[in-house]
Amino acid sequence: MGKLKNETYWHVKSFVKEHTCSDSGNCNVDFKPVSSYVIGELFVRKVTDPGCIIRLKDIIFEMKDVHDIALSYNKAYKLKDHILHKAFSDLWESFKMLPAFFYMLEQSNLGTITKIETDSQNRFIYGFMALGACVEGFNIVIRPVIAIDATHLKAKTIGVLLVTVCKDGNEMIYPLAFGFTNSECKESWTWFLK
Repeated sequence: MGKLKNETYWHVKSFVKEHTCSDSGNCNVDFKPVSSYVIGELFVRKVTDPGCIIRLKDIIFEMKDVHDIALSYNKAYKLKDHILHKAFSDLWESFKMLPAFFYMLEQSNLGTITKIETDSQNRFIYGFMALGACVEGFNIVIRPVIAIDATHLKAKTIGVLLVTVCKDGNEMIYPLAFGFTNSECKESWTWFLK
């Protein structure tokens, strides 16, 4: 088997009907034909299951335990990236689905407030969401003291999650609204708090 110059796929150059390889089951970490794309196909269905969280150590363990292939951390990272991209498309493409998600959220949770702001080229700038049930609970039984905070999102792209919360009668944190933007600045906080 080999790769021709300037080609992206492999060619079978010769076929031996009977295997002469030893059955040591010792594929090493740098086994080149085991590409992230090929291995990714084994995991895509698992990732799309509800509640599935894919971790690098799980990928490395399953490849060794089930397929007897040792993966390096770097190859497992590329594999995870490929799996998530294949299963959920591009991160920026997912922002284009926000209006549909917000519409469905408003239909299924009455009183929900959502807003999206985009630039002149229809690229995402800010997003806001307050679930109707949380707003109603705040108006009826929650103490009217609100705390605001932000946290940086861990992803390939930078982003910030803006939140407003309060405490319920049991001194537990009660969520009110969420905003997301690319950076924490005066403009994003002003937009969020309007």
